[in-house]
Amino acid sequence: MSRPTSPEKRVKKKRTTAIKSTVVFDAAKKKKKSVPKKIKPVLKKKKLPRIFTGIWQEFLQPFWYVFRYHFWITLISILLSIAILGSAYEVNDIVFKDLPSVNDLMARKPILTTKILDRNGELLYEIYKDQNRTLIPLSQVPPDLIHATIAIEDQNFFDHKGVSLRGIIRAARNSIQGKRLEGGSTITQQLVKNTLLTPERTVKRKIREILLSFMVENTYSKNEILEKYFNQVAYGGSTYGVEQASERYFGKSALKLSLAESAFLAGLPEAPSIYSPFSGTPEFAYSRQREVLRRMVEDKYTTPEQAKSAEAEVLHFRTDATDIKAPHFVMYVKNLLEKEYGEALVS
Repeated sequence: MSRPTSPEKRVKKKRTTAIKSTVVFDAAKKKKKSVPKKIKPVLKKKKLPRIFTGIWQEFLQPFWYVFRYHFWITLISILLSIAILGSAYEVNDIVFKDLPSVNDLMARKPILTTKILDRNGELLYEIYKDQNRTLIPLSQVPPDLIHATIAIEDQNFFDHKGVSLRGIIRAARNSIQGKRLEGGSTITQQLVKNTLLTPERTVKRKIREILLSFMVENTYSKNEILEKYFNQVAYGGSTYGVEQASERYFGKSALKLSLAESAFLAGLPEAPSIYSPFSGTPEFAYSRQREVLRRMVEDKYTTPEQAKSAEAEVLHFRTDATDIKAPHFVMYVKNLLEKEYGEALVS
């Protein structure tokens, strides 16, 4: 039989037990800590080649950031860029693609007429196909004809740089008011259209005409443009150039034209078939002549008295017929020329 223990001994025993249990727990805990943990292997990400990394960092990543946080601004910018690029392509196709060079204006040789003369210089026959033309320098064009042409065709010729805004406005105003229709094109524009471009009426051709007119004005002098115009412009039928027109209608050189005759010729280029003296409506031709004289007075190229005297002058026109003198000799010379130079060059 065991002895009963005193209360003090019981307490002491409990404390000893507690201490032992604590020590045991701590020892177990330490033992547990000492067990090494299993380390999970870390999978390394595959690195992209440097070139792709550089493209992403320099180009794509900033764009992605902007697109992500500024969506609408980025979308509008992209659409505007596409519109600008599309417009640039259309402008290049309409304006600059196959655009003629302004150097061709003077370098290009116009079609000329072959003239057969006798030993005294008298004209026997003229050989031409579509355009009957004789070239002359500007110094052989009379001042009255120059002033008449500028007054009726291009009032601001010496002031503009290829295109006259005032001329366009005046033509539009007259059209709205129901007055006589006017083109509004300058002398430079007419020269460009007849020499470098086709006569088709399209927006594309008009844009090119305006651009080339500016370029021509920056390349050539006003006198060079006038000389080329007077040798190029059509005066009705196969008659081209002012010298041939003077011979055709009045049987004289352009330098010998009077004020009345100059005003008459200046009015022809706008509509030769209507204003021709050989048409069925000669009153239109004289009405056009009076309009030219009125413009000349308005621009102070002539006086009212001189204009009135020119209106009263009776014009004598050369008959509308093809003359051939010494036909056998002419045909003989024509055959010789065709054998030597070819039919295309002679005619």
